[in-house]
Amino acid sequence: MKNSYFITGFPGFVAGALLRELMKEKPDTESIYLLVHPEKLEEAEDKANETAKAQAFPRGAIQIVSGDITKSGLNIDSAYEKQIKEQVTHVFHLAAVYDLSVSYHHAYSVNVTGTRMVNDWVKELPHLKRYTYFSTAYVAGKREGNIFETQLNEQQYFKIIMNKRNFRVNFL
Repeated sequence: MKNSYFITGFPGFVAGALLRELMKEKPDTESIYLLVHPEKLEEAEDKANETAKAQAFPRGAIQIVSGDITKSGLNIDSAYEKQIKEQVTHVFHLAAVYDLSVSYHHAYSVNVTGTRMVNDWVKELPHLKRYTYFSTAYVAGKREGNIFETQLNEQQYFKIIMNKRNFRVNFL
């Protein structure tokens, strides 16, 4: 059985880079499903077309799937959900809010509730070989190089800048 990938967070930067890499594995790739928030569908179509052309990858193997990770079943249209669940062998959960200036409610909805919804959805995949979840990129402070889960409490620190309207955290 060839691999079928399901990626959240497209057309974001990391998901776009991952898509390019997966396209290089042409003989092993049957299909790539990109879960896209409805507000980003047009941008996702353009980016998928552009990327497929640049990589000489068959555009028909890439499916843009409208959905929302904050909703049960990821709000995937039931007409496609069964096919997707039957085919997917690898999931990359990349969707997240990285902007530290968004409201707590919005960040919690996407980063916590959304991840819970993806985790629940992944449990229903009968052919799943691997589930990769990308968490926050900012847990390592100013450390560089390979950083493993067991090394996250290493007295790292962050620079906090305060102003009259809000605060911003700069990661050194």
